[in-house]
Amino acid sequence: MRVGFFQFDVVFGDKQANLQKVHHTLLQSDFDLVLLPELFSTGCLFTSQQQVHDLAEFVPDAETTQLLLAVATTKKACIVGGIVEKEGNHLYNTAVIVGPQGFVGKHRKVHLPIFDSGIYSPGIGFEVFEVLGIRLGILLCYDCWLPEAGKALVAKNVDLICIPVNFCGEDGSEMTRQTSQDLSVHTITANRLGMDHEITTNVAFIGASQIVNPDGVIIHRAGDEEAFAVRDIDLFSSPPTH
Repeated sequence: MRVGFFQFDVVFGDKQANLQKVHHTLLQSDFDLVLLPELFSTGCLFTSQQQVHDLAEFVPDAETTQLLLAVATTKKACIVGGIVEKEGNHLYNTAVIVGPQGFVGKHRKVHLPIFDSGIYSPGIGFEVFEVLGIRLGILLCYDCWLPEAGKALVAKNVDLICIPVNFCGEDGSEMTRQTSQDLSVHTITANRLGMDHEITTNVAFIGASQIVNPDGVIIHRAGDEEAFAVRDIDLFSSPPTH
């Protein structure tokens, strides 16, 4: 199975620029499953609640999910990516999953750090989604720092865990590598690049997206530049070793 990630410099608040970049890149690429970063279409360091509401979308009917659906149908592939979702009066930090046959499902970030908790409502639980003959799970950024989250997916016989993130520290890469080893499962981590507000926050996102095998061995890790990377992995070649 050809799996990978696309890490790029997200343009804060410019959904059309980010969607155009993703659309152009994915249509020119060869993959079975690709992971995009957390909040890839908007950026993440919002300055007001109104700003979040203005960028939030209904799932699956609004433009971001529909664009990913169109690409997935064309490529006969699966795409996972993070967006701001709205439902009623609630906002969610959400990862959507689409496949060749249409919308597969979504995971709403369950474990919210302090900054997120002032914006989003938490999701409930960890589900496994069947797509392309595999059982796919999502740990959305801070979710993966809580061991019980990954264990919940393993208990549901997950084959592959996708981890969309916005990491600005190098400890994140080691933590997701350790997650693969601890859970004996392949993981893909997609981080972003760039800065949302250079003057007011000084927060820079570092890339280092990676694909890791169940032994915790890094199959491929990107640097700090834009990267689309795909690698062949065999999810069923041998039983877990841990």
